[in-house]
Amino acid sequence: MASSGQDDGPLRLFLDLGDLFTKALAVRGASKRVRFPSVVAHDLLDESEAGARLLLYSEKPLQRPVGHDPKQHTRLRSYPGKKEELREARLRGHPAAGARFAGRMAVLFGADRVTLGESCEEENIDALVHKALLKTASGCRNVEIVYIIDQGPKSASVERYARAERTIEMLRWTFKDPEPEHMKLEVRGEVVDAAECVAVALPEEIGLASGGRVLVVDVGYTRTKLAMVTREGCESQTQLPDLGFSDCVRRVLRDGQSQGLVEDEFAIVWALERSKGIIGVADRRFDVGAMLDKAGAAVVVELGRAVKRCLVQDFGRHMEVCRTVALVGGGAAGLGEALGAHLRALDLGLETIWISPDPSYVLVEGARALSGSR
Repeated sequence: MASSGQDDGPLRLFLDLGDLFTKALAVRGASKRVRFPSVVAHDLLDESEAGARLLLYSEKPLQRPVGHDPKQHTRLRSYPGKKEELREARLRGHPAAGARFAGRMAVLFGADRVTLGESCEEENIDALVHKALLKTASGCRNVEIVYIIDQGPKSASVERYARAERTIEMLRWTFKDPEPEHMKLEVRGEVVDAAECVAVALPEEIGLASGGRVLVVDVGYTRTKLAMVTREGCESQTQLPDLGFSDCVRRVLRDGQSQGLVEDEFAIVWALERSKGIIGVADRRFDVGAMLDKAGAAVVVELGRAVKRCLVQDFGRHMEVCRTVALVGGGAAGLGEALGAHLRALDLGLETIWISPDPSYVLVEGARALSGSR
């Protein structure tokens, strides 16, 4: 088997294991950004399988419309190149029976797919770490992983995983090279707090350098995190475990069925990332602007209440008004402008509402900056 030349220089990998997407920043001389779904599976989906679920979370079923003809709308895992990629995977025997595989393949071909936000077991964390290393650690021997955590059971699981030093061996396949690269990595990890990462990633105009206070609203897919940060660090944190951009995606899936939009949830997520109004899925176009606005409005109202509650509680503790809110996270890309307008209308005394222009990588870039300042 082929093996590339090894470089003794360690790789620094900043890793944000999100509920729906994993974001990574690899630094070894040059830097490389990576983003892939936080979805893990064991078994490949049979191409003839017609009953695979629309939603990622099976405990929240989505009713199919009466009279839906699956032969007319072949919706399941309907992505360009699906059949060719699945054929290649099977010809190479990868993934092997019983092995974990993660990321895009798990989304497209995983019969038993599960997101990290749904099940943060050690084997699922391990599968996503392997995926990140396959994408970033070619030619390395030593890897230092900085895991970004916030609060709750998932973060506790990630921290336990991070504390153990381990040797990882795996084969790296590429479609261009028929011979795999054998990778043997000595891996050690550390953890950093997500709120501290955001604090150092914020631009100078936010005002932390001059002693200001910022309420950070991290709008995720299945949950939203709020943290009050200063230049000294994070003062308080809270979570809204069932409020995020997934509410909008599922409203689009539910209400869009009148147009024949009977699709896999991840297909809708990716389509909405590219367009907020007219989306294209499986070579068909759907007008989802009105239903997305309606769904987003309900989420924005709930987020507005949470922000107001945090600001009032913070004032009660410090008798000082926080005048700055920073909106980050994947959900900020879709809801940031509407939430910003809603917060201004609430007349909360805010002077600055900053929406991250690059929400996916705020945490990993902040972790790199935090690491460099220590």
